[in-house]
Amino acid sequence: MTAALTGMASTAPRARPIAVVMMSVDWMAPSNPIQMRLKRCQVINQLGQRGRSAKHSASKGAQQSLSLLTGLVCYAEAWLGEAEPTLRRLGRKGVRPALDIVVPVHNQQEALARAVPRLRSFLRHAFPFSARITIADCASVDSTRDVAAALAAELGGVRLIHLNAEARGRALAAAWMTSDARVVASAGADLDIDVSSLPQLIAPVMSGHSEISIGGRCKALRGDVARRLIPTVLNRSWLFETELLLRARHAGMRIHAA
Repeated sequence: MTAALTGMASTAPRARPIAVVMMSVDWMAPSNPIQMRLKRCQVINQLGQRGRSAKHSASKGAQQSLSLLTGLVCYAEAWLGEAEPTLRRLGRKGVRPALDIVVPVHNQQEALARAVPRLRSFLRHAFPFSARITIADCASVDSTRDVAAALAAELGGVRLIHLNAEARGRALAAAWMTSDARVVASAGADLDIDVSSLPQLIAPVMSGHSEISIGGRCKALRGDVARRLIPTVLNRSWLFETELLLRARHAGMRIHAA
């Protein structure tokens, strides 16, 4: 069965119709919900790009057609019982995030100012699940705390916590234990985050294939698993994640190498 959205003519006179990519429901297989959401996310991104082009061209008809198309995508997701990702991207507030990425920092004001806006932009426009960024400031003595506060106030979807000691493990433990997200994750210490690899890191955990996923210097795990394991981890410094993984393996949990 194939559903096609063809170019829709606007009711406004002399409005040029916008081109619409043919969409198929073949990829909406319940057996692969992650791929299904990723495909729908690509459609939403294409519509968003057309929306920005429509604003630049000042075409009222194109904007009306875009609104209608976006509504159709939302309706399709609602019919599937999965409208939450689209509603989140369209600005709905107060939604419990599916993902919480923790960014521990210590005297990294410049790297933080570059990394977080880029990560926030990716999560908002190119990631198929609702997401939040938690900046964990580990007793910085430069302007890192001020930069973090400004980012949290400006970007939205950013949480800020402060710790009185420089300890990555303590920052991750505090952030993960207080997170209400379905999946929690960590960024690398140098904040060099490869946003393109995030879907591959998160997908095994979000789909239920694994409890923990490892990809380079980033890790992701189910929120309930984190809250269960963290109290048993003794190290609260750089070996925190290593000990957590060892305890997870000892408990027989599924660990995926992305």
